[in-house]
Amino acid sequence: MLFRSHTPVSYSILYYNEQVQDDIMNLPATLQARYIGLTNRMIMYGPNLGLPHTDSFGSGLFELRLKGAEGIARVFFCTLVRQEIVMLHSFIKKTQKDTGERIKDRERTHEGAKEMTAQKKTKMLTHKQMVAKMLKKPAVKAAVKELDRTEFVILDEILAARKAAGLTQAQVARKMRTQTPAIARLESSLATGKHSPSLATLKKYAAALGKRIELHLV
Repeated sequence: MLFRSHTPVSYSILYYNEQVQDDIMNLPATLQARYIGLTNRMIMYGPNLGLPHTDSFGSGLFELRLKGAEGIARVFFCTLVRQEIVMLHSFIKKTQKDTGERIKDRERTHEGAKEMTAQKKTKMLTHKQMVAKMLKKPAVKAAVKELDRTEFVILDEILAARKAAGLTQAQVARKMRTQTPAIARLESSLATGKHSPSLATLKKYAAALGKRIELHLV
Protein backbone atom coordinates (compact mmCIF):
# COMPACT_ATOMS: atom_id res chain seq x y z
CA MET A 1 0.00 0.00 0.00
CA LEU A 2 1.43 3.37 -0.97
CA PHE A 3 0.29 6.91 -0.24
CA ARG A 4 2.17 9.87 -1.66
CA SER A 5 3.88 11.99 0.99
CA HIS A 6 3.82 15.77 1.28
CA THR A 7 5.91 18.52 2.82
CA PRO A 8 4.91 18.65 6.51
CA VAL A 9 4.56 21.80 8.56
CA SER A 10 6.92 21.94 11.52
CA TYR A 11 5.65 22.38 15.08
CA SER A 12 7.71 22.97 18.21
CA ILE A 13 7.31 21.14 21.51
CA LEU A 14 7.69 22.93 24.84
CA TYR A 15 7.22 21.88 28.47
CA TYR A 16 5.19 23.54 31.21
CA ASN A 17 7.77 22.82 33.92
CA GLU A 18 10.69 20.59 34.88
CA GLN A 19 8.39 18.16 36.69
CA VAL A 20 6.70 17.27 33.41
CA GLN A 21 10.08 16.59 31.84
CA ASP A 22 11.20 14.45 34.78
CA ASP A 23 7.97 12.43 34.74
CA ILE A 24 8.33 11.69 31.03
CA MET A 25 12.01 10.78 31.28
CA ASN A 26 11.18 8.39 34.13
CA LEU A 27 8.57 6.47 32.14
CA PRO A 28 9.38 2.81 31.34
CA ALA A 29 11.55 2.29 28.23
CA THR A 30 8.78 1.17 25.84
CA LEU A 31 6.64 4.18 26.81
CA GLN A 32 9.57 6.58 26.38
CA ALA A 33 10.16 5.08 22.94
CA ARG A 34 6.54 5.60 21.92
CA TYR A 35 6.65 9.15 23.30
CA ILE A 36 9.72 9.90 21.18
CA GLY A 37 8.18 8.39 18.07
CA LEU A 38 4.82 10.10 18.42
CA THR A 39 6.20 13.52 19.34
CA ASN A 40 8.51 13.36 16.31
CA ARG A 41 5.39 12.92 14.21
CA MET A 42 3.52 15.68 16.04
CA ILE A 43 6.34 18.02 15.06
CA MET A 44 5.84 17.03 11.41
CA TYR A 45 2.08 16.57 11.20
CA GLY A 46 0.64 18.60 14.06
CA PRO A 47 -0.87 17.76 17.45
CA ASN A 48 -3.94 15.84 16.32
CA LEU A 49 -2.53 12.50 15.16
CA GLY A 50 -5.87 10.83 15.86
CA LEU A 51 -6.81 7.82 17.92
CA PRO A 52 -5.35 5.64 19.32
CA HIS A 53 -2.38 8.02 19.61
CA THR A 54 -3.98 11.35 20.54
CA ASP A 55 -7.43 12.44 21.66
CA SER A 56 -8.87 15.94 21.68
CA PHE A 57 -10.73 17.39 24.69
CA GLY A 58 -11.60 20.59 22.82
CA SER A 59 -10.40 24.18 23.31
CA GLY A 60 -6.87 23.23 22.25
CA LEU A 61 -6.46 20.51 24.89
CA PHE A 62 -5.25 17.03 23.94
CA GLU A 63 -4.16 13.75 25.43
CA LEU A 64 -1.16 11.78 24.16
CA ARG A 65 -1.86 8.09 24.73
CA LEU A 66 1.15 5.86 25.30
CA LYS A 67 0.88 2.08 25.44
CA GLY A 68 3.74 -0.40 25.62
CA ALA A 69 4.80 -3.72 27.07
CA GLU A 70 5.40 -2.03 30.42
CA GLY A 71 2.05 -0.34 30.83
CA ILE A 72 -0.03 2.69 29.83
CA ALA A 73 0.70 6.39 30.29
CA ARG A 74 -0.97 9.65 29.41
CA VAL A 75 0.52 13.05 28.64
CA PHE A 76 -1.83 16.04 28.60
CA PHE A 77 -0.84 18.85 26.26
CA CYS A 78 -2.23 22.01 24.71
CA THR A 79 -1.58 24.02 21.60
CA LEU A 80 -0.62 27.68 21.52
CA VAL A 81 -0.14 30.20 18.75
CA ARG A 82 2.93 29.99 16.51
CA GLN A 83 2.41 26.22 16.18
CA GLU A 84 3.64 25.48 19.68
CA ILE A 85 2.70 22.31 21.57
CA VAL A 86 3.08 22.49 25.36
CA MET A 87 3.33 19.29 27.42
CA LEU A 88 1.41 19.92 30.64
CA HIS A 89 1.24 16.78 32.75
CA SER A 90 2.32 13.12 32.53
CA PHE A 91 1.29 10.09 34.57
CA ILE A 92 1.14 6.31 34.51
CA LYS A 93 -2.47 5.25 34.04
CA LYS A 94 -3.72 2.65 36.50
CA THR A 95 -7.50 2.98 36.30
CA GLN A 96 -10.09 4.97 34.34
CA LYS A 97 -10.86 6.85 37.57
CA ASP A 98 -7.22 7.90 37.74
CA THR A 99 -7.59 9.74 34.43
CA GLY A 100 -10.77 11.45 35.55
CA GLU A 101 -9.23 12.73 38.78
CA ARG A 102 -6.53 14.56 36.80
CA ILE A 103 -8.89 16.55 34.57
CA LYS A 104 -9.06 19.53 36.94
CA ASP A 105 -5.26 19.64 37.22
CA ARG A 106 -5.04 19.48 33.43
CA GLU A 107 -7.40 22.42 33.01
CA ARG A 108 -5.60 24.56 35.61
CA THR A 109 -2.26 23.83 33.99
CA HIS A 110 -3.71 24.69 30.59
CA GLU A 111 -4.56 28.16 31.83
CA GLY A 112 -1.06 28.54 33.24
CA ALA A 113 0.51 27.45 29.96
CA LYS A 114 -1.10 30.38 28.18
CA GLU A 115 0.96 32.69 30.39
CA MET A 116 4.31 30.98 29.83
CA THR A 117 7.12 33.48 29.27
CA ALA A 118 10.19 33.04 27.13
CA GLN A 119 12.32 33.20 30.27
CA LYS A 120 10.47 30.29 31.85
CA LYS A 121 10.78 28.19 28.71
CA THR A 122 14.56 28.55 28.47
CA LYS A 123 15.22 27.25 32.00
CA MET A 124 14.39 23.70 30.97
CA LEU A 125 15.80 21.20 28.52
CA THR A 126 14.63 21.63 24.96
CA HIS A 127 12.62 18.80 23.45
CA LYS A 128 15.63 17.88 21.31
CA GLN A 129 17.84 17.68 24.40
CA MET A 130 15.26 15.55 26.20
CA VAL A 131 15.04 13.09 23.32
CA ALA A 132 18.84 12.86 23.08
CA LYS A 133 19.02 12.11 26.80
CA MET A 134 16.38 9.38 26.58
CA LEU A 135 18.06 7.81 23.55
CA LYS A 136 21.24 7.29 25.56
CA LYS A 137 19.40 4.44 27.28
CA PRO A 138 19.98 1.26 25.20
CA ALA A 139 16.50 -0.12 25.91
CA VAL A 140 14.80 3.09 24.76
CA LYS A 141 16.94 3.34 21.63
CA ALA A 142 16.21 -0.28 20.70
CA ALA A 143 12.46 0.20 21.23
CA VAL A 144 12.44 3.34 19.05
CA LYS A 145 14.21 1.46 16.25
CA GLU A 146 11.68 -1.36 16.47
CA LEU A 147 8.71 1.02 16.26
CA ASP A 148 10.24 2.86 13.29
CA ARG A 149 10.90 -0.48 11.56
CA THR A 150 7.40 -1.86 12.05
CA GLU A 151 4.30 0.01 13.27
CA PHE A 152 5.37 3.55 12.42
CA VAL A 153 6.17 2.78 8.77
CA ILE A 154 2.46 2.56 7.95
CA LEU A 155 1.56 5.27 10.47
CA ASP A 156 3.77 7.72 8.57
CA GLU A 157 1.92 6.98 5.32
CA ILE A 158 -1.46 7.38 7.04
CA LEU A 159 -0.51 10.69 8.66
CA ALA A 160 1.01 12.03 5.45
CA ALA A 161 -2.07 11.06 3.43
CA ARG A 162 -4.51 12.60 5.92
CA LYS A 163 -2.44 15.76 6.18
CA ALA A 164 -2.16 16.10 2.40
CA ALA A 165 -5.95 15.73 2.12
CA GLY A 166 -6.47 18.22 4.95
CA LEU A 167 -8.72 15.77 6.77
CA THR A 168 -9.05 14.60 10.37
CA GLN A 169 -10.18 11.10 11.30
CA ALA A 170 -13.68 12.47 11.92
CA GLN A 171 -13.82 14.05 8.46
CA VAL A 172 -12.59 10.83 6.82
CA ALA A 173 -15.30 8.96 8.72
CA ARG A 174 -18.01 11.30 7.39
CA LYS A 175 -16.78 10.83 3.82
CA MET A 176 -16.92 7.05 4.30
CA ARG A 177 -20.32 7.32 6.03
CA THR A 178 -19.06 5.66 9.19
CA GLN A 179 -18.00 6.66 12.71
CA THR A 180 -14.65 8.05 13.88
CA PRO A 181 -13.85 4.99 16.09
CA ALA A 182 -14.17 2.79 12.99
CA ILE A 183 -11.51 4.88 11.20
CA ALA A 184 -9.31 4.76 14.31
CA ARG A 185 -9.59 0.95 14.37
CA LEU A 186 -8.87 0.75 10.64
CA GLU A 187 -5.75 2.90 10.89
CA SER A 188 -4.56 1.03 13.97
CA SER A 189 -5.07 -2.30 12.20
CA LEU A 190 -3.04 -1.12 9.22
CA ALA A 191 -0.19 0.10 11.42
CA THR A 192 0.01 -2.83 13.83
CA GLY A 193 -0.97 -5.65 11.47
CA LYS A 194 -3.11 -7.22 14.21
CA HIS A 195 -6.20 -7.30 11.98
CA SER A 196 -6.67 -7.33 8.23
CA PRO A 197 -9.22 -4.91 6.75
CA SER A 198 -10.81 -6.02 3.49
CA LEU A 199 -9.47 -4.69 0.20
CA ALA A 200 -12.85 -3.04 -0.43
CA THR A 201 -12.56 -1.13 2.87
CA LEU A 202 -9.00 -0.06 2.04
CA LYS A 203 -10.13 1.22 -1.36
CA LYS A 204 -12.89 3.29 0.27
CA TYR A 205 -10.41 4.67 2.79
CA ALA A 206 -7.92 5.61 0.08
CA ALA A 207 -10.66 7.19 -2.04
CA ALA A 208 -11.78 9.31 0.93
CA LEU A 209 -8.23 10.66 1.05
CA GLY A 210 -8.12 11.26 -2.69
CA LYS A 211 -5.68 8.38 -3.12
CA ARG A 212 -5.62 4.90 -4.57
CA ILE A 213 -4.23 1.59 -3.33
CA GLU A 214 -1.08 0.16 -4.90
CA LEU A 215 0.00 -3.38 -4.03
CA HIS A 216 3.58 -4.55 -4.61
CA LEU A 217 5.02 -8.04 -4.28
CA VAL A 218 8.74 -7.90 -3.51
